Amino acid sequence: MILSDRDILRSIRLGQNGMGDGIRIDPFRPEAVQPASVDLSLGRVYWRFRKPPLWQRLLRCVPPIDPREGVKPGMRMERFEADEVVLEPFSSVLASVRERTYVPRNMTARVEGKSSLGRILLIVHTTAGFIDAGNDLNITLEIVNLNRHWPIRIYKGQWISQLAYELMTSEAEKPYAGRYKGDDEAAPSRINLNPGVGE
Repeated sequence: MILSDRDILRSIRLGQNGMGDGIRIDPFRPEAVQPASVDLSLGRVYWRFRKPPLWQRLLRCVPPIDPREGVKPGMRMERFEADEVVLEPFSSVLASVRERTYVPRNMTARVEGKSSLGRILLIVHTTAGFIDAGNDLNITLEIVNLNRHWPIRIYKGQWISQLAYELMTSEAEKPYAGRYKGDDEAAPSRINLNPGVGE
């Protein structure tokens, strides 16, 4: 069951007043609450993949990213900060939202794109849109410009995505305690090299 604006606000009041396990969003702006979601805005911390050396690209011998070996952020990715970023066609970045959000033990949340951005072919999450019960972080978005002809500018503070909350049948017995809990900015992959263990 997806929470309505009324239930979202009720849960936020619960969380802010310390009266129970409610949604927490910091900073919270009432105008961000939509009929069945909460808008989130873009931060200024990014990660992008480095281009492989020219000789590897020319010889078509770029080594693949192997999930068994991890991503090695320093070698294949770089962190940067910016108030504005221009995404060229088919380029991508990881970016964090400004708001830190806590999902209560009896809910999950889903990151969704904004329709106006989708209509210019800007994708704000490619696959990782599910936020577990008990998670507490600044969400990392996987932003991709799918517009084949036009660059797209994104900037700090713009409404970039929305979070829809879903009520679970009961509280999670083991709330999320994975490798991304507590992130306060965009984070590259910390891929799980132990199959069978949660993310």
